Amino acid sequence: VELDLDLESDPDRLSSRYAAGEQDVLWLPPDAMDIARHAFPREYFALPSAFTGFLLFNLHRPPFDDIRVRRAFALALDREAYADVVRRGYGTPGTGGLVPPGIPGHVPAIAPAYDPDAARRLMSEAGYPGGKGLPEIEFVVLGRRLVFPASQDYLLSQWRDVLGASLQSRIMGFDEYRRVGSGEAAPHLVETGWLGDFPDPDSFLRVCLDRFVETRHFPEV
Repeated sequence: VELDLDLESDPDRLSSRYAAGEQDVLWLPPDAMDIARHAFPREYFALPSAFTGFLLFNLHRPPFDDIRVRRAFALALDREAYADVVRRGYGTPGTGGLVPPGIPGHVPAIAPAYDPDAARRLMSEAGYPGGKGLPEIEFVVLGRRLVFPASQDYLLSQWRDVLGASLQSRIMGFDEYRRVGSGEAAPHLVETGWLGDFPDPDSFLRVCLDRFVETRHFPEV
């Protein structure tokens, strides 16, 4: 069986290869998947995947050296709406920590619930009421190309509308990410994820963390 797991490739090219019989299994971002599942209705199967998407905060650079700001950014995101609306139901809300459902170590509802009012209070306590005084935040999407723009649009709009934050986003490959340096040289905030190598918490709590901690950008994930 030939697989093409490169979600960073062009969805139209991948769909064409699948239609031509050049590959047997096809993974696509949610917007392209809606089109493909209607084009091949008898060939679509929904299966669980040991994947967790997450954010990395740079604790060495203001404002994320303040735990209140980190918590405010987390409280400003509605995980339910993100999973059900933005990602069109292709996935479940990330409310159970780094270890995904179905793997030992998953703790349901461990994540803070969506609470924009609490998020605003924390920003005020940290000295950034309504986003005043907040530096422009460098937000990096880790990958070779932007796979699903709606995802990044949602994150940026929530942080802007709820917290008054201004973010400059860009795409960065992992090799470049490793070379930019550590501490204050590293980006403020990174969006990335991890697909488990094997169905065991060790893949997330050791292998995954080692991969990102070894960059020395985020010593406390």
